[in-house]
Formats: sequence, C-alpha cells, structure tokens
Amino acid sequence: MSAQREILVEKAECFNALLGSIPCYVKDIWTFIVGYIRTHYVMDEKWDGHSELKFRRGGKTLLTIYLKPDKVSARIIFGKAERESFELQFFNFSEYVNKCYNEATTYHDGKWMVFDIKDMETAREIVMLIEIKKKPTRKPAKNPKILSPCGKNCNICPLYKDNAKTQFRRNELAIALAKCLGGSAKGMDKACPGCSLTNNARPINGGCERYHCVKSKGISNCIECAKGYCAKECFGINPGLYIPGLSADEVTEYIIPFCRAVEVFNDSL
Repeated sequence: MSAQREILVEKAECFNALLGSIPCYVKDIWTFIVGYIRTHYVMDEKWDGHSELKFRRGGKTLLTIYLKPDKVSARIIFGKAERESFELQFFNFSEYVNKCYNEATTYHDGKWMVFDIKDMETAREIVMLIEIKKKPTRKPAKNPKILSPCGKNCNICPLYKDNAKTQFRRNELAIALAKCLGGSAKGMDKACPGCSLTNNARPINGGCERYHCVKSKGISNCIECAKGYCAKECFGINPGLYIPGLSADEVTEYIIPFCRAVEVFNDSL
C-alpha cells in the first residue's frame, strides 16, 4: 500500500472511529440521510472535519447536517415556491416539523429551518422536506450487462476487468477507493473478472458467502431470492456509512457501484 493510500485510509478510519463513538440511533439517522442523498442526488459534499456536512451543487445548498453526540441536526432553507408547496401538504408532517416551520425566520433568501433529529420518523420527514426542496437528480444506472450474484451492476464497477485494464488505472483506483471506502478498500487493487454464475467465473474472494448462497439455491443473484433482503448484506455497502466530504464524481464512481440496490434502500423510507 502506498504512503498516500495509507494516509487516506487513516482519515477514513478516523471518521469510522467518530461514528463508533456515538449512540447507534444517531449513527443510523446520519447514515440514513447521507445514504439517501447519495443515492438520489448528484451533490458535492463539504465536510468541516468535525461535525458539519453540506450538500451543494451549482453554488446552492440542498441541506446542511450536523453530527452531534446525542442527535443529528439539519438545516434546510425554503424559498417562496418551496414554502407554498409545504403549506399545501403540512398535514403530512408531524407537529414537531410544523412547529419548526412556523417558528423559523424568513430572510431575503428564504425561510431558515433547523431540526433536531432523534428518531427515524423525523429523519424520514427530513427526506420529504429535501424532496420538496429539490426533486431527486440521480438517474438510475443502465440495465447491467453483467449482474453479479450479490446483485451488483458489474459494468459500472470501477474494479471490473473491462474498466480497469491497466495497472496504472488500478493504482489510481486503489487510491480513490482508499479515500472513499477506507479500510474496506484493502485488496481492491486488482481487476475483478466478475463472478456471474452464467459464465462460470469465480469471485476474487473464493469464500464469498453471497456467491455460495446464490449458487446453492440455484438462482442467478440475490434479487431473485424469495427471502428478499437478508442479513448477508447481499446488496452491498450502506452508502451513508463512508467518509463525508466527497465530490459528486467520487460518489458516482466509487460509492454507488458498491451500494446496496437503490430500490432496497427505498424500502426503508
């Protein structure tokens, strides 16, 4: 591992330690909101290194969230059109959200609202507010040419052999993945041949539990499984779990390909 990559992994692991120091319910709220935005919007992230994370694009902020010891706080600004939209559907929101809305100050650039999020119900309402602010902008990936047993789309994966043909490119990927995924990126410096059961390929990790589970059931991938989403995390990483402060391009290239399927993530809303 190069020195540059070691430094990037260390930074990612520092954030992992920060997540590990807070209560599980706060971590769940944080990863839910960050994961939702990453899978539904194309946004650049600005992280202050401590607690504040902004999601911005084209000079405009979608949302600012703050990671605190006992909660996640969120700041969102509604312009005139968003306020009119909210007021037409206020009955869909809790008393708490309506109270925050009514008590928020309106400045020349909009109504500045701040919410303290201590449960998943409020987190889901924040997602509804985000969608009032801006409709989702991330387009779904094209239908996969190759779908792995765990349900990942190989043709958008940066590690797939057709996307990492040279050692120079694989070295670049190793550094980028170390920044985005931290310690989870260890070993990701080799081109993956794919592990589709239809082409008799085998996973780089020969002991992959997901691969052998699918094979034993006689199906092509986890998506076909009657059990649905299971404890094996068949659909990949939680997109909100990894280091904040990534660019929109980094999320698209190095987070989304390894994510659990977006439709599965949507089921948790």
